[in-house]
Amino acid sequence: MIINKVLLKDLIANHLTRENGLNDVLEMTLNAMMKHERSLHLDDGKDNKANGYRPGKVYGHGKLLELRISRDRNGEFYPKVLALLRSQQAETDQLVSALYAQGLSQSQVGEVFDRLYGRHYSSSQISRMIEWMRRDVAEWLDRPLEEEYPIIFIDAIHVKVRRQTVASEAFYVVLGVTKDRRREVLGIAHQPSESATGWEMTLSGLRSRGLSKVGLVVADGLSGLEEAVGAVYPRADFQRCVTHIKRRLLARVRAEYKPQLAQDLREVFVT
Repeated sequence: MIINKVLLKDLIANHLTRENGLNDVLEMTLNAMMKHERSLHLDDGKDNKANGYRPGKVYGHGKLLELRISRDRNGEFYPKVLALLRSQQAETDQLVSALYAQGLSQSQVGEVFDRLYGRHYSSSQISRMIEWMRRDVAEWLDRPLEEEYPIIFIDAIHVKVRRQTVASEAFYVVLGVTKDRRREVLGIAHQPSESATGWEMTLSGLRSRGLSKVGLVVADGLSGLEEAVGAVYPRADFQRCVTHIKRRLLARVRAEYKPQLAQDLREVFVT
């Protein structure tokens, strides 16, 4: 199967938004917030204990999220975050967008919570929740991987990030296909821009987490990328984007012949 750059981006983008990917991180963030909000609730000294989790589904950032909702033995705990997510969709989108855009710093998250439903947490409580949450996400990003994946797809997704100003930054995404044909996001790395050096660092991180053998790497036509892949996985086959080939060929014919050549190329590169 020949995969061009557009199809590659669609594969990764659809997986990230519809299956897991960045939604995994969002679900994990919300689960961690509820889990550690329960810890704050139990710290009040009442005769009460944690009592596992129950499944729940809510909409966040326009997507259906499957959550593990923390419970307490006395049935007194109800996460404020969950209450907010189940309120108006506009508020839900505002919360998620604000959390991502503002980078989850202590003061900024406090501002988001204050703006949406008032001051329910002290600065120290917010600080503890953020620290717990970051730890859980970091553990997911650093989790051990299977030794072999027959296929991995790699591409960078550019997302606007607010620091002192708002600018697009690159999130390196690696999507793996297991031997039983399941797809899973293996890693998400963040750097200011996309480069072959950045990809070599990202792939080296996967190798250090246990991924030692890759059959095929599917990627776009970024300069130096094939060499970067070969430096980490020298035995892996590399499939490059065919879009650039088509463009170079189309540039060599007159305008009136382009539609026919484009159709011929589609047939050549069909599955």
